[in-house]
Amino acid sequence: MTQITEKIEYWGSNLKLLEGMDRFQYIIEQARLAKPMHEKYKIKEFQIHGCASKLWVVPEMRQDRLFLTVDSDAFITKGTAAILADIFDGQSCREISLITKEDIAKMENLLTKKPDKYAVSLGVQGGGCAGFKYDWGFIDKPENVSEDDHVEDWGTGKFVVDSQSMLYVAGTQIDWKEEVFGSQFEISNPNATAGCGCGESFGV
Repeated sequence: MTQITEKIEYWGSNLKLLEGMDRFQYIIEQARLAKPMHEKYKIKEFQIHGCASKLWVVPEMRQDRLFLTVDSDAFITKGTAAILADIFDGQSCREISLITKEDIAKMENLLTKKPDKYAVSLGVQGGGCAGFKYDWGFIDKPENVSEDDHVEDWGTGKFVVDSQSMLYVAGTQIDWKEEVFGSQFEISNPNATAGCGCGESFGV
């Protein structure tokens, strides 16, 4: 077993039991842990085209070994790229040349496995201490998504905001926040004029 195969097995064992939100959270965590990329490398020369998000991959050869630095403007894309980069990072040309069709198939299954739900959803409901509250959930099937809904592709699944909720969350940025007592999505909503400490309720 080569080092590349060992890394594929490692990431596979970490991801195979994760579904839904847990899988998203784990991939986002990898984006957080990825080594930073200097802004000077975020240029067209290193950008991967064809991706909905901006993705940059910077390769570097040192003493016959490949080193990769990746970055993206989307956490899911960056996390996925970071996992793939870790598989090849520091490997020699000879080790890379020994990759088998089975290894490639395993990587494809590892990175394209779909969650048990069709999409993560974010809605807005009346209530909460500030007047409105965010409502996280899952959508089981694509036919449950309306044509008027806002849909984004997160790479490992879809993210959906219904058309009515978009009136209250347009322009919102969603980040992943890790704290001592737990982790959660952090929402920065430019439409909110008031909020509460829990971060789940807001006013307009």
